Amino acid sequence: MEALRKRLLPPLLLVAICITTFVIAAAAVSGIHLDAYGDMAAWSEAHISRSLFLELAVMLAAFAVLFTLSLAILQAGNRRLIANYRQERRMTHVVKAAEDANGAKSIFLNDISHELRTPLNSILGFSEVMQAGLYGPLDNPQYVSCVDDIHRSGRHLLSIIDDLADLSKTQSGETEMNEAPLNLAECLETTGRMFSCLPEAIDLTFKFDIHSHLPWVMADKDAIIHVLENLLTNAIKYALTGSIIIKAQIRQDGDLEFSITDTGIGIPKDEVQSITQRFNQVDPSWKRKFDGTGLGLALVKALMARHDGDAAVTSEIGVGTTVTCYLPRRRILLAAASKESSAA
Repeated sequence: MEALRKRLLPPLLLVAICITTFVIAAAAVSGIHLDAYGDMAAWSEAHISRSLFLELAVMLAAFAVLFTLSLAILQAGNRRLIANYRQERRMTHVVKAAEDANGAKSIFLNDISHELRTPLNSILGFSEVMQAGLYGPLDNPQYVSCVDDIHRSGRHLLSIIDDLADLSKTQSGETEMNEAPLNLAECLETTGRMFSCLPEAIDLTFKFDIHSHLPWVMADKDAIIHVLENLLTNAIKYALTGSIIIKAQIRQDGDLEFSITDTGIGIPKDEVQSITQRFNQVDPSWKRKFDGTGLGLALVKALMARHDGDAAVTSEIGVGTTVTCYLPRRRILLAAASKESSAA
């Protein structure tokens, strides 16, 4: 209401100025004529009265016009201000409702994650005990296969819960960013070599195409590693055989980009735009062969957005997929880059 009163003040001042101007003008005109009539003895009293009456009538008409215009302006301004005020109130309620809903969603996901993790960890623990044969061997090979399926399914479900919780916290801004100077080249090489040693990547060739003097960046190391882990996990999962290329460079516009390219199944053109949305997977027919929910790329995009950057996907069926992440130039630490160059 305070904002509404402030907005109504200018029109009210306009009306007050009009009234004041009329009073001053009337007083001035009346005074001038009375002085003039006092010096003219030939004018009759009746003539003076008629003249004053006409002048007052004209001034009253002018005042009526000014007052009507001022009132019309005031009413138009009031309608506009009231409409704006109501719209702001509605927007405030909408924003608050969205914030409350987002908060409730985060609380729900945190609670459900906690409730599901406990029994899942028990399932995983017991399945690992059975796989190790701590209480004796499983004589039937079918039992061994079933235990392996239980363990694999449990790990997959646990990864979904973790991705859901991470995505919710990242998009709501609950995850605190611990930004510090980061040697991105070293981070890319270390994470890439670690994934190249995984059993799933035994048939894949890892290639590194990283600029020799790639500058340091201001970023959250854990978040960037999380981005790389998601991208490399997807690349290994869908590549089967061939190669994975880890690339990083400074673009012509000054921004920094790093990318993961695989020689996997590829993504149809009509699905490339939606692949970074939640729960979107490339092709449902592959779901039976490759576990996944589509949360990984959505989380990558959200984490890059927290760094004022973005992630984009390019792909071709039967050729492979490239996910490119961008960091704006303002996050590039030129001092760190020059220090590294001089040391080399």
